[in-house]
Amino acid sequence: MSHEQQTQKADTAPGARSIPESVRLTLLATVTGRMIELRKSEPDAVRAFELSRLIPAAQWLTGEAEGGSGAKH
Repeated sequence: MSHEQQTQKADTAPGARSIPESVRLTLLATVTGRMIELRKSEPDAVRAFELSRLIPAAQWLTGEAEGGSGAKH
């Protein structure tokens, strides 16, 4: 699958609100917990890469990525 196809598939994927609330909150707690751990560590390429994946996941789980009314920073 090409990158463009993956992007299109992601754009049409159901939003986080379609996930049961208890599951969404558990995922959000896991993602944000890991983000907090990483922010306390020394900056390096691995940390930057992992944060680059976790931040969009947290935004999606809060509805920010969908233009929703999720928590704002």
